[in-house]
Amino acid sequence: MRLLTPNVGLIKRSKNYEVSLSNKNCLVNMEIFKSLITFAGYDEGYFHLSDTIQYEGNWWLVATWLKHPVLKHRLPERIVQMDGTVIPFQEVQELEYRFLVNSPIPKSVVDGKPQAGYTITIHPASILSAQGPESIH
Repeated sequence: MRLLTPNVGLIKRSKNYEVSLSNKNCLVNMEIFKSLITFAGYDEGYFHLSDTIQYEGNWWLVATWLKHPVLKHRLPERIVQMDGTVIPFQEVQELEYRFLVNSPIPKSVVDGKPQAGYTITIHPASILSAQGPESIH
């Protein structure tokens, strides 16, 4: 998770990044977008940018990235599903971020602690060979 300035007006314009994701059966191109989020009970009133990917037909916040020890690729370690119900969001293209999460997210969810209603995936199986862009980490 990339934490940025508390003043949303100071967040610099970010680009969408494309990542090549591969597994044994296929090669998939995936873009990494940004979501503007807030946390419940932690840094209240501060905005944070989170990397966001599409995985298995849903949007997911990338909580943490890992660097592959041999290939040096970046891969999602932990992702949190933005389902529109528990984590309501809206698409706001043409801003510094693509998605605006409408409700604060418990920081513990992003840290990987299970909570009712939230879907957290650790080491997503179909993207274990993901190569994330070096410049956003």
